Amino acid sequence: MGFTVFFSLSSFLLCGLGACCFSLIVIVVPPAERRGRRKGVCQRQVAKETGISKREAHGGSGVMRALRLSTKVGVESNKAALRAYLMSLCGMEPVGDSKNPLFVQLQIHDGHRDTLLRHTKELYVASLEHHPETFVNVIPTFPSGEEELFSACGENDGTAPPTLFSAGSMTADRGFVPVYTSVALGGTFDRLHAGHKLLLTTALFYTTRSLRVGVTLEAMLAGKKYGSYIEPFEARCDSVTEFLYSVRRDIELNVVGITEPSGGTNRDAEVEALVVSPETVGAVASINAERASYGLKPLEYIQIPHVRTGRDDLINSTRLRRRLLEQDDEAK
Repeated sequence: MGFTVFFSLSSFLLCGLGACCFSLIVIVVPPAERRGRRKGVCQRQVAKETGISKREAHGGSGVMRALRLSTKVGVESNKAALRAYLMSLCGMEPVGDSKNPLFVQLQIHDGHRDTLLRHTKELYVASLEHHPETFVNVIPTFPSGEEELFSACGENDGTAPPTLFSAGSMTADRGFVPVYTSVALGGTFDRLHAGHKLLLTTALFYTTRSLRVGVTLEAMLAGKKYGSYIEPFEARCDSVTEFLYSVRRDIELNVVGITEPSGGTNRDAEVEALVVSPETVGAVASINAERASYGLKPLEYIQIPHVRTGRDDLINSTRLRRRLLEQDDEAK
């Protein structure tokens, strides 16, 4: 039997998790027996304890159950709340996995893009500070006018689905400048992690109509460390598609296989901008040179920062695959 634990404002202060300047209660459910697929990981715990399914957390049919936060209370307060919630679920052990993350509905109180991206990034940082193998999905929601700050919803509480952003809400007065009609990005997207999710989220809030995502095929995987642990192409495409549609449902999404770095953007006249990471920004110049040879306009680009913890740890798929190898070796 589960039970409810309340973390009050004073709890945060006493635990040294960060100062808050408002009255706030977080409702959490403690962990039950660990049922992780691999030793030491609360893989299925989140779905079991919070009742979250992918469809429900996205606003589909059934009961909506997810951790709710608002940017109104500030970055550090939200990070502290998320860390406390993760601790309540699994202690210091990882929460979830790439297929079963904890969903965090983040209400963007002012509707601004800068607020959205800054808070989203820092919540992903907070998840990694809890554990490098903790998986959360941050779902930005448009302000509804409600003053609710955050909670973990109880079963059958009748909570309405959140209001997701759409092209109509991405206006210049809310800081959505520049925006493009078509944006592209690419990657391997193995075990969709915080860095991938920030990249994809950024892309969603720079396009008003369509998004092209290139997912690497076998030809581009040669030489990848621990390559035998890379997820199948179809699984990686499914993860990307599910995540993107959980954040925005009004876009034209084209997820395609790619065999070279440009992913076809060197010849695509519709694409106006690329979203890149520090690892891929170097490809922009060569892509634009190729576009010039075809008489196409150069692409603009948006570079996201690395997602690092306070310990300067960098999350990447290689690290996650190495951990899987180590766990398999331990199990032998």
